[in-house]
Amino acid sequence: MKMNQIGIDEAKSKELAAKLNLLLSDFQLFYINARGFHWNIKGDKFFELHVKFEELYT
Repeated sequence: MKMNQIGIDEAKSKELAAKLNLLLSDFQLFYINARGFHWNIKGDKFFELHVKFEELYT
């Protein structure tokens, strides 16, 4: 078993890095969508939703 610089199995660290990259991309999409919703709200609940979406992405 080959270890990396911080003492984690190299194969497992590559698997972990791939999963973390996927999670990071999911969070980035969530952030972009939440900001888009925040700035493009229309209708009766504008102020309520505007504040809520801002809470989600900050």
